[in-house]
Amino acid sequence: MIGWLALLWSVGCVVFEPQPPDVMVVVLDTVRADRLKTYGARRSTSNQLDAIGEAGVVFHDVTASGTWTWPSHAALFTGEPPWVSGAHWSEKSDTVDQKTGFWTVSPMRTDLPTLAERFSDAGYRTVSLASNSLLDPKLGLTRGFDRAEWLKRDESVVSAVKSLLAEPDPRPLFLFVNLMAAHAPYTLAPAVPWSNNHRRMLHRDKAPDWVKRYRADRIPPALALGQRPAPDQLTGEEAYAKGTLELTEYDLRFIQDLYDGELVRLDRAMVDMIGAWNRSGRGAGIVAVTSDHGEYLGEHGLIGHGVRVFDEVTHVPLVIAAPGRLAQGLAVHTPVQLRDLYPTLLDLSGIEEGAEGSLVPITHGEPRPGSILSRAWPMPVFARNVGGEYVRGHRLYREGSKALVVDDAGQAALYSLAADRSMSVALEEDLSPWLKKAATAFPETKVSGSVTVPDEALQQLKALGYME
Repeated sequence: MIGWLALLWSVGCVVFEPQPPDVMVVVLDTVRADRLKTYGARRSTSNQLDAIGEAGVVFHDVTASGTWTWPSHAALFTGEPPWVSGAHWSEKSDTVDQKTGFWTVSPMRTDLPTLAERFSDAGYRTVSLASNSLLDPKLGLTRGFDRAEWLKRDESVVSAVKSLLAEPDPRPLFLFVNLMAAHAPYTLAPAVPWSNNHRRMLHRDKAPDWVKRYRADRIPPALALGQRPAPDQLTGEEAYAKGTLELTEYDLRFIQDLYDGELVRLDRAMVDMIGAWNRSGRGAGIVAVTSDHGEYLGEHGLIGHGVRVFDEVTHVPLVIAAPGRLAQGLAVHTPVQLRDLYPTLLDLSGIEEGAEGSLVPITHGEPRPGSILSRAWPMPVFARNVGGEYVRGHRLYREGSKALVVDDAGQAALYSLAADRSMSVALEEDLSPWLKKAATAFPETKVSGSVTVPDEALQQLKALGYME
């Protein structure tokens, strides 16, 4: 009898051993939090995100460490800010390659373990599917993934996700997805009323002159403010920052309406992917949805991203559903950082329970130690073509609800995010103690080497305005 009990006990141990949870991380590229219904926007731009939030936790105050894809994804993948990971715009003009133009970025450090490497070491199948050329595996950000593909179009990414989830594979899955719909150019969305109302503004013959200059002639048409009408002319983003492109309030609403229409496209893509995730039997796994940075839509004299660290480009969404691991329907207002997702995923998956910096304690009401930081380096093409303040970098140093914004020349302003989230009215306070702390908060790691961009990826980077 005792022998039978021992046998049953041993069998039970095998049968009921916990299976590591499947994990999916989705980056909705260029999505700012305040344009999502989940974060208080008036339009229904994020229905699927709402549903994930109801099943999990919505983090309402999340700051990205960088202001564009390269540094922000490196922070997400390594858990380290870009001044430590090394992945950011390079100030060394001698690294400029005639083939790649003003593409002066430094590589991500190779000695930092990536999320993909940590999950792979734990026995996970690791896959990255992205429509952003900066996630081409040849560039290095996706180090550690068993499979990493740049698929150029969101539709191709969603199809690949659905096919992947239908594949039989006994291993737990760590899946990373990047979707680019919200990134410029802003495409007319015929099925979205507030976007389709501007069809005349994008008409080949009836569009205003400034729109014709930056109109992408395709079906449906798009507004491509990141492109150059001619090789020797400014992009729309550069011209607006320089003051040579004057836009009315109506013009800015037109841009904002197109952007919000792109958010609906992303929402529908999310519906498809979450549906496939659940149908594959992975509904009990972990789903995290976030963004790498936001987008200026006329605020602070800017359209686009990559320069300045104001809230419109550093405040990003973060929603995590982890059934049985995180509470359901919880809203967290404690200020956190996007790079905190790295230890959080290791904690929730059981790879490193209680990982330092995990957001799990924050969901239980504990404070997040340390300051909130973000940095923008001068964007070479933008600095060259616009000049002025844009030749200097920009840093954000935040404690509680107060945030100091300071450039590399020491020009600074302090804001109360509780009263002024748009950072439009500076506080009249002594900045000396803030400047002193900010001066030592961004210790930079020097990284040698350069990043070689494949020819095919160059074309997208030029179209996005990152280089000439």
